[in-house]
Amino acid sequence: MSVASKIVFYVLPIVFLLVVLVIFFGESGVWEELKATVLDLKRFLPEMGMGSEELNADITIPETHQAQVLSLSKTIFTMLGKGKENCFANYGGFSELDEEGTSILINLAGNKTLLTIGGGAGGKQIFTELTAEFPGMKPCVIAGKGRVTEHFFNFFIEDGKQLIYPYFQPVEAVTIFYRTKGNNRNAIDGNSIAFLDVDAGDNFEDKGWLFTPDGEHICFFPTNWAVNYDETGIANEWFADGEDNSIPNLIKQGKLKLCTG
Repeated sequence: MSVASKIVFYVLPIVFLLVVLVIFFGESGVWEELKATVLDLKRFLPEMGMGSEELNADITIPETHQAQVLSLSKTIFTMLGKGKENCFANYGGFSELDEEGTSILINLAGNKTLLTIGGGAGGKQIFTELTAEFPGMKPCVIAGKGRVTEHFFNFFIEDGKQLIYPYFQPVEAVTIFYRTKGNNRNAIDGNSIAFLDVDAGDNFEDKGWLFTPDGEHICFFPTNWAVNYDETGIANEWFADGEDNSIPNLIKQGKLKLCTG
């Protein structure tokens, strides 16, 4: 039995007894004290047993999503460290996370980054078995104001002549989830990007590609459908094998670098 259940089991009968006593003996002072007691209990009980540990007991994550999260974690570790400047890696991507809700939260915590997986209703109950820590990692996205995507696109995809800063956007956190507002699909939200709608998120058709500029920042790719690049990200076509100058084809041609080792 959880702590909250024990409290309810023992405390509620006592409250009931107090109510019965007041009904039969009817002293106004006792009634006022009883009201104060009940109010204190109402403030106290919701705080007990409502954290992620209680909610995690019956949470399940589809095996496909579990494998994809593990692949993401493994890939991030391979991208960290010296000698990993301006290189790419692929974790395989996520299948549809579904309306029932698997969500992935990557958030900066001091000198490390934490990966937390949500499941259950709305994808908000923590599935602790897949929690991971990445010492020395800082999350980022290839999106944002300040011509970030233009600079990235011009150097890594289009002409490669000049690398201009900023070409990536550091963020405090990245959330990957299933969007149910507008077009239902996987979405991504970087919490330091002012233009992103926190309710809808941005498109996330990255085909599993990640980028690091320095072996410390690990960047995710929000995507768009309309243009080569804009503040919301790079067009999804540049992550597909079918486009000549897509990231995977440029890597096959040796024009872009994979993170190895």
